[in-house]
Amino acid sequence: MRACPSGVALIFLGFCLTCAHAEPPEQVGEQVGSAPPNQLSLLDVTIEVDKLAAIPEVAAGPRNVSFFNATTSEWTCRVEGRGSTWKLDRPVPPNKAIAIDIIFTEGDYVLACDADKRALSRKLKVVGS
Repeated sequence: MRACPSGVALIFLGFCLTCAHAEPPEQVGEQVGSAPPNQLSLLDVTIEVDKLAAIPEVAAGPRNVSFFNATTSEWTCRVEGRGSTWKLDRPVPPNKAIAIDIIFTEGDYVLACDADKRALSRKLKVVGS
């Protein structure tokens, strides 16, 4: 967590716990497609000690996939599917979020993260929009 720019409270998962100030996650990784930022839907993925927490199904289209690290280790993350792999440019540090923009098409994908000889993955189903 870090201080809110208002100086009032702490930011957690990109939102101030007191004033609801939204702060976007740090943006890195491959930029796939060119959807305007206001047309991106957010897909939050939380890296926990023993699992990746995320919704299991989303609609096709442009998404800002944000990996939040709720552990004490750095994690290398990627999205795999439809014959492609999208990787973050660097590991996600503890208590930080790093995001990547991906234009999803209908099909099955895997969200995956690795750290300290541990591997976590979660299936993601993308359905027609």
